[in-house]
Amino acid sequence: MAQLNVGLLGCGHIAAAHVRAWRRSGVAEIAAVFDVRPEAARVFAARFGVGTVADSVADLISCADVVDDCSPPQAHLSNALTALGARRHYLVEKPIVLSTAEFEQIQAASQAAGRHICVVHNLKYNFGVRTARRWVAEGRIGRVISLERYFLTDPATDRMLRLPNHWSQSLPGGRWLETLPHELYLTHEFMGALPVTDVVARGSSGVGGPNTADELLVVLAGRDALATFRYSARSRSNTRSLVLYGTDGIIRVEILAGSAVLLRPHAGRWIRGVGGETLDALTTLARMVPDRAAVTAARVWGRTPHAELIADFAHSLLGRRPSPVPMDEIAYVVAGCEEVSRRARVAQAAGAS
Repeated sequence: MAQLNVGLLGCGHIAAAHVRAWRRSGVAEIAAVFDVRPEAARVFAARFGVGTVADSVADLISCADVVDDCSPPQAHLSNALTALGARRHYLVEKPIVLSTAEFEQIQAASQAAGRHICVVHNLKYNFGVRTARRWVAEGRIGRVISLERYFLTDPATDRMLRLPNHWSQSLPGGRWLETLPHELYLTHEFMGALPVTDVVARGSSGVGGPNTADELLVVLAGRDALATFRYSARSRSNTRSLVLYGTDGIIRVEILAGSAVLLRPHAGRWIRGVGGETLDALTTLARMVPDRAAVTAARVWGRTPHAELIADFAHSLLGRRPSPVPMDEIAYVVAGCEEVSRRARVAQAAGAS
């Protein structure tokens, strides 16, 4: 029997994953759905067998213990304050809000209501990222000293770049601000709270709207650590990778494949003779088969990153597990998004002049 009633706010692209995740948790059920497009809500409810289509956000909240917000980020502040003001827990897709000032309002409302908030930082549960986390904890690459994230995408196939009215295009950083939280919380996970030190933007072809630079480079630097994020709307490679450089080796994670490869220094003479890159390629190939089998099995059984994060959040509300996303991580992501957006606007203006 469900111990948590969930009100799903927003019936767009990602909402289906949330419904499946809550149901798979074993402790929650979707009590009602709401969308600003009533017909979309009715179609969605019929598709997933949800009995109640709410007429308003307030009506949705009255049915729920938890409000799950799948609406565009421009509506998150109002939705969060309304849900928390009614003493409901609040789960939301990233980015939670667009400024530190807005997040502080939500945080204060959460504390006043004694209710929990969580942001869907789902790549923490990516199979390749979890493998990398384990290797780092085991000391397999020594101390992590650098992180690189590549997000290279083809505008012909990227849904957010292709759709002329997609909500990401009105964000202050455009398409890149939609994905930037992933890069920031992964940096926080592996390297701590590195500050943003530089943003370089080049090209403004209008792909993905006026706020999306064709090329964007973000640099974060600490006293003895460095991270870079590289975004491109000009690449047909559709690469989503994360590379961790340590004092004793390298980990490369292919996000879309959910795979990770451990690369060690090649110091021996015989290894140099064979070719370190050749051995690395063989290592990659050897890991691909078990990794793909594990990822495929997880998907077949519904153990997606969304499902695992939402299940952990559901059980944390019942006091069985810690929250999957700490508040300091959320605050770091919001502040980083705000700073990158500010610097990106300046960089785009300078590049256009």
